[in-house]
Amino acid sequence: MPELKDKRDWTTVFFDLYIAGRTVTWPAGCVCCGYHKSNRHLVRFDKKENQRGAFITASLFYCDRCWRHVELATRPAPTESWRSAGMVFAAAFWLSIVGGIWLATKGQYLLGVIPVLVVSGCWFAASRMAWYKANCAKWERDRQQVVAKRESEVMAALGEACTARGHALHVSFLGGGHAFSFSNPAYGHAWREANRKQGAR
Repeated sequence: MPELKDKRDWTTVFFDLYIAGRTVTWPAGCVCCGYHKSNRHLVRFDKKENQRGAFITASLFYCDRCWRHVELATRPAPTESWRSAGMVFAAAFWLSIVGGIWLATKGQYLLGVIPVLVVSGCWFAASRMAWYKANCAKWERDRQQVVAKRESEVMAALGEACTARGHALHVSFLGGGHAFSFSNPAYGHAWREANRKQGAR
């Protein structure tokens, strides 16, 4: 089992992509383990806190083994069923309010109040019932089991030379450019040298 570094210890290279005309050169070889037989994969990194939806599409090289554990590690999280049930109740509650307001505008004030009271009562009763609490606990246990199973699959897919469980590159969006953090220090240094003339430092 490989020893994986914390992301704070990854090799970081600063590069300003905001300057027009700058291009990125990606050295051949797997960005994760360094294996020379690798394939190009387009990976999108989003700046989630940016409302304008800024993103970078990186042309990363991964060998087949590493791409497999990346796919396993980046699967969507399992559905939290107990929260889904709460969302259904919340949707029904707001629909009952909208329906009640609509009936009130038609002069049916009493009929407008009834849906809200019924849905509110069902929501309150269900949240207090033992079977609902028990099922919430069961759903959470099932979710944790799925998470644990997925994690074991990811770790089993790692090779001895692998340097990350998921993507071996992390992109940070800075005010004066971008920070490219590599889990594989050798690849990070090679990337810096390949892009030094473009301003990588």
